[in-house]
Amino acid sequence: MSNSNGIEQNIDYDISSYDPSQFAISNGILTKYLGDDSIVSVPSIVTRISSSAFMGCSKVIEISIPDTVTQIERYSFVSCAALQVIRIGFGVSIIPMGAFAELPNLKSIVLTDNISEIEDFAFRNCKNLSSIKFLTKKYREPVTAAEKGKAFELMIAGKPAKIEYLDTLEDAPAIKNIGNFAFSGCMSLDVSSIKEKAEVIGLSSFDNCYSEINSASDDSDMETSSENGTYSYEDDTFVENTDEIEKEEEIICVEQPIVLPDDTPVPAELIDETVEIEENDHEYLVNGFVVINGEIRNDASQRIISDAPVESLSLSTRSYNAIYRIRERITKAPHERVMISDLLKVSPEELLRVRNMGAKSAEEIIERVSAYLCSDMSDEEKNDVNKQYTIAPDYEIIDGVITHIESGYIVEDVFVDYLGLGVRATNSLYRGQVMKLSELICLSPQQLKGFPNMGSKSVSEIMETVPRYLNDNQISELPTASLEETDVPAKVNIPPLSMEHAVLASDYAVVEGVIYHRKTLKIIPDISVERLDLSVRSLNCLIRNGNDRVSSLVGMPFGDFRSIRNLGQLSANEIQEKLELYLDKAHDNSEKHAMPASSVSTEQILSVMHSYEFELVDLDTILQALPDATEDDVKGILANLVDSQKVIQDEDYFAIKHISFFETVNAQSSSNPYNLDERAVRILQQRASGKTLEEVGQQEGVTRERIRQIEKKALDKFTRRGHVIYEEDRYAYLFSTYAFEREFYFDYLDESKNIWYYLNFRYARGKADISDALDDEKLSVTTRRAIDKYIHRGYIQIDGSYIPMQRGDFEDVVAEKYCKDEVSLETFFEYYEQFLEEHDITDERLQVTESAKASRSNRLAESNKILWKQNRCLRYYDIDGSDFTELLETLNLGQYENIELSTRKFLIDYPELMKRYDLRDEYEIHNLLKKIHAEKENPQMVFGRMPSLQFGVFDKDSAVKEILFALAPVSMDDLAEMISLEYGTREDTIKANWLNCISEYYHHGMYSVEYEDMPEEHVQKLKAALVNDFYFITELRKIYKNLVPDADLTLLSTYNLKKMGFLVGSSYVIQNYPTAEAFFDYLLTSDDVVDVAPISKRYTGLTTYSAYLAGIKHDMRIIEFEPYQYINIRRLEKLGFTKEKLREYGSQVWSYLVDDRYFTIQSIRNDGFTSELDVLGFGDLFYASLLKEDGRFSWQRVGNAVVLNPKGNSFNVHDFLVDYITNAGSVNVDDFSFELRERFGIELDRYAIVEKVKGSDVYYDSIMEKLYADYLLYFEEI
Repeated sequence: MSNSNGIEQNIDYDISSYDPSQFAISNGILTKYLGDDSIVSVPSIVTRISSSAFMGCSKVIEISIPDTVTQIERYSFVSCAALQVIRIGFGVSIIPMGAFAELPNLKSIVLTDNISEIEDFAFRNCKNLSSIKFLTKKYREPVTAAEKGKAFELMIAGKPAKIEYLDTLEDAPAIKNIGNFAFSGCMSLDVSSIKEKAEVIGLSSFDNCYSEINSASDDSDMETSSENGTYSYEDDTFVENTDEIEKEEEIICVEQPIVLPDDTPVPAELIDETVEIEENDHEYLVNGFVVINGEIRNDASQRIISDAPVESLSLSTRSYNAIYRIRERITKAPHERVMISDLLKVSPEELLRVRNMGAKSAEEIIERVSAYLCSDMSDEEKNDVNKQYTIAPDYEIIDGVITHIESGYIVEDVFVDYLGLGVRATNSLYRGQVMKLSELICLSPQQLKGFPNMGSKSVSEIMETVPRYLNDNQISELPTASLEETDVPAKVNIPPLSMEHAVLASDYAVVEGVIYHRKTLKIIPDISVERLDLSVRSLNCLIRNGNDRVSSLVGMPFGDFRSIRNLGQLSANEIQEKLELYLDKAHDNSEKHAMPASSVSTEQILSVMHSYEFELVDLDTILQALPDATEDDVKGILANLVDSQKVIQDEDYFAIKHISFFETVNAQSSSNPYNLDERAVRILQQRASGKTLEEVGQQEGVTRERIRQIEKKALDKFTRRGHVIYEEDRYAYLFSTYAFEREFYFDYLDESKNIWYYLNFRYARGKADISDALDDEKLSVTTRRAIDKYIHRGYIQIDGSYIPMQRGDFEDVVAEKYCKDEVSLETFFEYYEQFLEEHDITDERLQVTESAKASRSNRLAESNKILWKQNRCLRYYDIDGSDFTELLETLNLGQYENIELSTRKFLIDYPELMKRYDLRDEYEIHNLLKKIHAEKENPQMVFGRMPSLQFGVFDKDSAVKEILFALAPVSMDDLAEMISLEYGTREDTIKANWLNCISEYYHHGMYSVEYEDMPEEHVQKLKAALVNDFYFITELRKIYKNLVPDADLTLLSTYNLKKMGFLVGSSYVIQNYPTAEAFFDYLLTSDDVVDVAPISKRYTGLTTYSAYLAGIKHDMRIIEFEPYQYINIRRLEKLGFTKEKLREYGSQVWSYLVDDRYFTIQSIRNDGFTSELDVLGFGDLFYASLLKEDGRFSWQRVGNAVVLNPKGNSFNVHDFLVDYITNAGSVNVDDFSFELRERFGIELDRYAIVEKVKGSDVYYDSIMEKLYADYLLYFEEI
């Protein structure tokens, strides 16, 4: 229905049109089907079906998707085992990847002729799918009975429309793109017609379809395409689409798998020539299984296991790509399908050498193959395999004791902390609930790889360390400890439980820093809370509150626990659950500790220190490695070792003292243990100082070749014994691994030239990229810090961030640091010079001379970190870090034509919006619109001299006269004020430059006009034509001109319009309403639900409309519940929800918040917030709208979500993201994207996140794919 002003009016909107207990819908997105009906119709309120919305809904048989749905996300209906019939409306144009894959009972699907693309795997393995019908809309009279198909009437845009089924696929529309494996495995489906009409067909799109099984398709002239490139069957070539392949260093990340049909030769570009698959009979991909004569066998039982294609493993895209790169080498034939038996013959090492095969992909392949092979094994067979391939196969548990199988010697059970493993490996074991050595030795390497954060390096470390520990600690019998021999007092005074309040872990107590079980008095190891495997949010809450050890939580009153800052209900539940799980597990495995009476030996301490070799070790590290040692004993022995010069001390750190190679060389002149003559010593000394063979030869009076011979013979004497370790060998691994230049050792490690000479002789120089050394945990932190400085030698570190040594980057830093408020250009350059002085930067290239200031000012004016203003002033403003969607939607620049405005008009009309975006004057608005390319909103828009915007051709004189004729008689001041309100130009400028054209009307200090009456004939024609309630003056002029072609347009004066009964505004007229507010009130409140999009599009330029809309929103007369959709308060009052109840919502949220962190409605709900308004079932926007009008919260739209903050200060997307990362400390970028979506309801991909945090202290490590609060935190972690 349309009103008299041409605005579409919504007749009704049923807010109870769906059952919230059946459908989880937020902002029009169906996130999950919660019901158990067999026939399901998606509600028409839904516009998008999210990924996995119906995944695993095993009872659904039929489903219908309405026309309102425009997007179905990937894998939405996977594993709906009972689903037989699907009907999809006209809103959907793309069937996404895997949406209906693996539906064994799917028989029929109804699509529309709007479908243009079917993506990869869309209907893969729907083996019973036999019918695809297409609907088509035809705007004509209903079909006759003789016409085929089933038809029904539908009103579309007022026309009788017909929706018709196309009975056969011959009538199907041409689908442009059909993706890889789209219909693969649809054995009951005839796809010949679809295939013939498709423009692009992906790889193996129709494999094993009914029409393909018994017929060989002639594809000689067809190109098979994927996102990665195009393969031509005619000339056997593959053209890689480099625009669609993202390269990160040397790793090619391909989004979709390049899997070729079985009869297709592998293109040369896809073959990895670097991998040779060996015929090995000793190592297979998965321990316990072998391939004999092409059959997979259990190595222990020799039972044959059925083979299958690798596609049955459901691997990731990246893993499939890597496997098919070596297909020919695995199968020994270029056309063979890769089977699991083929893959099993590849060793793990060979698998890792495959191009683009990262550790994660290799682990995934091994895990999936292992799961397949073990899927039908008996428990006995699994035990046999596990026993054969455990970490310590020579040991077993007998009567709870670790026992060597052959010798019978036993090993005392200890916590894994005492094995000497690294922090990462130990933490991973704890997260996997493995706390003691007896639990660890029963595991296989494959099982270890399934532990959280357990990488290949950690597995290798465990495999090396555990057997060594077992062999080194064999004893004939376990030691016993009487109560008198322990440090546990005969009677531990456990305090009684408080009767006043509940506490955490009430079965345990902390006495003098030791955790005891209240009943058994067993001691529980006190570990870091980081080992409890908590979420980032929960862990950060505890760390910030000072609760870094388990002992700090045991016995904590619940009241104190719940008052921890930022600790929501979900986090509290998680911490309590993980804490009790650890304590109970440790209790079941613990014994009362007995400290041995004997003191630690010097040899034990030296053994620990030798394991670190060249690293500095603190006292705590030694004590951790020697749990039975007392601190006093260790300190005493260390003092003796320092005195005897066997150990060196650096403050609180210790290290083994090694003799320098050149100290040994220089000592030859006295003791000469290596029997070197003086000339040989002299030659070594000269060569080490940097002299060439030629120079030394001239000094010694022999040839350079003779010098080389003497040098080699002398060096061989020093290094003949391979076990000799010199001080210079501390850099052996670094030198032999990475390609650092000699300057790095001299300038950054502060070593002498001797070091390069020694290393270069003794070791082959490495070739690895030096940037990889930053993440190499084998290098000490000190060395990695030096490497970091070397790599960033063209940078300067400021506030934890590395800034390139370039003027442009320095200028951005200075602007952010000093120019949050407006400064002049000269003041900016003063700050710049001050900045250079503060950081001792003297490079002349970075100075700004007087001659360079002109070019630098041009660069500043163009910077997206700067708002450039009048009189060469500027202010810092992060343009790239903000979302300007709401700003552009509100300004609605597309509405203007043939007009010139000052951006000051926007400052007058939308003061709250400008405050929220922190835009302080018309010059800032003008510069911002220019830098965000707002001209895209209106092709006629031109940026004039600041702050002018021009839209088409503006007749200024006519505009001034129009306002004059509407207001006369009027004073100059009042006229200038009205023109200023209409066009934004300042009043003094209007008086000086705009009013010359109406000087003839100025008499005695007033502008007056003698009005001429409009002919009655004209009046009657106009009255008959003007049937709407509202017209713009420009529209009246056109209507009058059409009615009376030769009419004098000055007759459309305020005087004549008022005589005709119109209410006259500055640029519009209204009839049938006493005020403009009354008219707008009718438009916005006459219906219970109103769509303001078309209304705002027409009236947003009017200050009266914008102010009235803002007013009734603030007064809670209408509330936005979906974008541009508002519900009237009277509708809610009928349901029992008054304005007072709506306002109480803001107070409830205010009281619920425990800090000033950013939040969304979804995030506080995730934390446990509830309200009686929840029963209304609206999306998050409704509840956010209540908070937006509350006045206590600042807010910002981020995509479809509204982010709020109780501080009340303006902020942007950049501020929100940086705040989260700063509080988290560090976060994986993909995990952060997931957290934003799942916790906050914000859709931002990894690339958008990284881009929006630029310019802050946040550091992004692209290798680890993590965001850190600052660079120093990053370096501490690595």
